[in-house]
Amino acid sequence: MPQKRFQEPQPKTGVQHAQDFLRKIGFGKENYYFWKQIGKALVCMYTVMGSMWWYNETSPLGWWTLKPKPKEEKELAHLCFLFILARDL
Repeated sequence: MPQKRFQEPQPKTGVQHAQDFLRKIGFGKENYYFWKQIGKALVCMYTVMGSMWWYNETSPLGWWTLKPKPKEEKELAHLCFLFILARDL
């Protein structure tokens, strides 16, 4: 009996089709490190932007105008954040 040189291709399952599609659009295993770097960049960006936003809410200086705030507002700036939290509860 002669040996077969070529095997018949096995039909693809739904999971294999999904993996092929994801690989084509850039979500395969070989793109893991790229997406990991994108995630790190997003975390760093949101951390910086969040800290800038928080500083804007509690800063003794104005963020846009750079005019000094009145003394009363400067003393109560740290309470503004707590007041907002208490109001939402």
